[in-house]
Amino acid sequence: MNRCQFLRCAALSALALAAALPAQAQQGRRFFNDRVERGTLEIVSPPVVKLNGKTTRLSPGSRLFNEDNRIVMATQFVGRKLKVNYLTDNMGQVGDIWILTAAEQAMVTPGEQNRMKAASQGAAVKYNGPVFQPGKPLSEQHQFKNEY
Repeated sequence: MNRCQFLRCAALSALALAAALPAQAQQGRRFFNDRVERGTLEIVSPPVVKLNGKTTRLSPGSRLFNEDNRIVMATQFVGRKLKVNYLTDNMGQVGDIWILTAAEQAMVTPGEQNRMKAASQGAAVKYNGPVFQPGKPLSEQHQFKNEY
């Protein structure tokens, strides 16, 4: 008796899980953060890529997402020019890359929206963080103040 109830519960659980998987697989709109930039990417020979015509490299932990938001290998797209949204790391290497669908290509990125909004209000968008200055020792570039 207990064995039949266990098998019945296991079968129902498996059926419920199977019904839930297709619903999770359906992707809606992808949301990108404010730092994302848009460009044209051509994968030359991974990790070497051309981004907007300039040669650069993929970062060691870079991820390439296809139109279905699945991670794919960069070698699948060697020699093709792709419209992408991307993020760069502190070294200027390309990190996360999203290959855009036709609908996403028509939309404006959140970063572009913020820049356009700031420009329309007459505000300049600027970076307030530390800037690396070549030729100057790092100890002189970063002066920390104890203001407590």
